[in-house]
Amino acid sequence: MNALLIGNAFSMVGCLIMVGIGLLKKKNNILLAQSVQCLFMGVGNLMLGGISGFICNIVTIIRNLVFVKFRNTTFLKIFFIVLQFVLSFGTLSAGFISWLPLIAAALFTWCMDTKSAAKL
Repeated sequence: MNALLIGNAFSMVGCLIMVGIGLLKKKNNILLAQSVQCLFMGVGNLMLGGISGFICNIVTIIRNLVFVKFRNTTFLKIFFIVLQFVLSFGTLSAGFISWLPLIAAALFTWCMDTKSAAKL
């Protein structure tokens, strides 16, 4: 019972950060704030048994930090999408719902080269 409450509390903090990210205007600030959000969401996922969500969040943190430091290239986007699929493949046991974090992360990764922070 305690793990359920703590996991949901971490997820709630992550969701609040996600809402706040909408106020940011610079792409690098968005990526750094999203990394913090993914840290909270990842811990929440792990505590609630969402292993594929946890893996996606950890890869997202690494991806965001790489894209803040280096130029976003097609090779890097494909690398991170493949990495998420490879690391998550063995944990996708809950059917379609366990694929959702992976699909969302892949779509976000592919669309990260947009120039507009509002579109990001």
